[in-house]
Amino acid sequence: MEFTTLGIIAMTISLSVDLPQFIRTLRTKDVESFSATWLISKIVLALSWLAYSLQENIAVMIITNLVYLMETIYLYALYIKYKIKE
Repeated sequence: MEFTTLGIIAMTISLSVDLPQFIRTLRTKDVESFSATWLISKIVLALSWLAYSLQENIAVMIITNLVYLMETIYLYALYIKYKIKE
């Protein structure tokens, strides 16, 4: 497994894409505009990419997709938690 500069840059960008939404949700507890289908699709996508990166043994992709998966699962947990309170 090898880390390249381009891989690290791509990993950083990939993980920062949803960060504003993640922070906003934690701060406001507003999940009204969220779709459960959207969140589940993101989880399936992360699992698919994780499976591929594990199969190909691509370290940067494994780390990126593990973090992305955890972030998305946590966002889904917040969605469930705050949706129930409504």
